Amino acid sequence: NSGEESSGAVGQQRKRGRYRRQTPEQIQELENFYTNYPHPSKSQREELSQKLHMEPMKVKFWFQNKRTQMKVKYGKEENIRLRVENEKIHIENTMLREALSSARCSECGAVSSTSNMTDEERNLRIENDRLKVEISRISAMAAQYVGKTFDEEETPLPPP
Repeated sequence: NSGEESSGAVGQQRKRGRYRRQTPEQIQELENFYTNYPHPSKSQREELSQKLHMEPMKVKFWFQNKRTQMKVKYGKEENIRLRVENEKIHIENTMLREALSSARCSECGAVSSTSNMTDEERNLRIENDRLKVEISRISAMAAQYVGKTFDEEETPLPPP
């Protein structure tokens, strides 16, 4: 340390005044007040500063710092929660990809290779499955009214 650095620090200390931390009792009172009023009004801060024998600006800054600390704390906790959730989704995604790569056709039992399929083919298969479910649903409804069940192959066509 040079003589200039130490004299600069002393000069700053004289300008700003001596820094005093709050007592544990003051901090406890500020914490208690914060739980009910994280954004106290000017009159509340002044009343609190008189009660605690603190400068009003110190009370104001204490609340600003406390709100910033809480924001950082909750941000870190949210970050951790999101990372855990992201990891779970990643694991689930990996498992689904593995399941898809070894999927078998329900009709012939052949291994279904979805990795070689184009997006259009995938969409057509999804639409085909949706239409099969819709045909089954409509056939069941028609059977209630007609009294006869319909196979998908022998679904009657409406008269012209």
